[in-house]
Amino acid sequence: MRTTNHRLRSRARRALLGVVVLGVLAMAAVTLPRPLPATRVALAEETSGSMESSATTPAPLPQRMAHIGAAKQLIVATGAKLGAKYGALQFFDFVDGSWVCTMSVPCRFGKNGLMDGARRWAGNKTTPTGIWMMPGYIFGTHAHAPSGTRLRYRRITWKSWWSSKRGSTYNDWVEARRWPGERLANAPVQYEYAISTGYNAKPNHVRYGRGSGIFLHMFGAGLTSGCVSVSRGNMIRICTLLDPAKQPTFAVGTLATGTPTAIAAY
Repeated sequence: MRTTNHRLRSRARRALLGVVVLGVLAMAAVTLPRPLPATRVALAEETSGSMESSATTPAPLPQRMAHIGAAKQLIVATGAKLGAKYGALQFFDFVDGSWVCTMSVPCRFGKNGLMDGARRWAGNKTTPTGIWMMPGYIFGTHAHAPSGTRLRYRRITWKSWWSSKRGSTYNDWVEARRWPGERLANAPVQYEYAISTGYNAKPNHVRYGRGSGIFLHMFGAGLTSGCVSVSRGNMIRICTLLDPAKQPTFAVGTLATGTPTAIAAY
């Protein structure tokens, strides 16, 4: 009798355990997510990757700028904010339908830092912000331009001046024994090779009193009087990269987004 009762109790326990296991499995089936079909998994991964890529990779800087016009070559100098005395210079080329940054290097600005180009005046030793078409030539102290240069070249002589005289020669090259302005031969280190940024100079709008001689040139002993400067090697490389057929354009701005002098505003 005891054996029979013991067997009955064992069968009851096994039956109860089976009910519990079935209940747990049923709950798991309800709570666990159903696997996605392979096609849906692939689509989800592709969409996620696309969203992540677009969120982390901004468009090239020239594509985000407002007034580059028909330029297919762009030199951009940026500082953190107005007053910045040091920054970065980037060279962009439009190649096969896309903007490509071919160089990014340190640069220096004027002794009094960056200033809104619309408010700048002559002699205040600031580097103006803005965007300008560059002239079609470089200049320097050597008999010839660096090998591979495509722009025209003008050699500095003792009679070479950058004019500050009111009139048709303002902010332009003049050859004369004496002339109001800057004698280019007095800066043989900085102007070993140089080029006008185009600020307040032809072929852009020119206004007397806004300042002249804002160049891109080689490093000197320190900060500039308003120009943008880079190392000797980088200046020579820029000379060889510039292509007159691509309408080279120069821009200076800040990284302070949402301000009138932010680089994207130019």
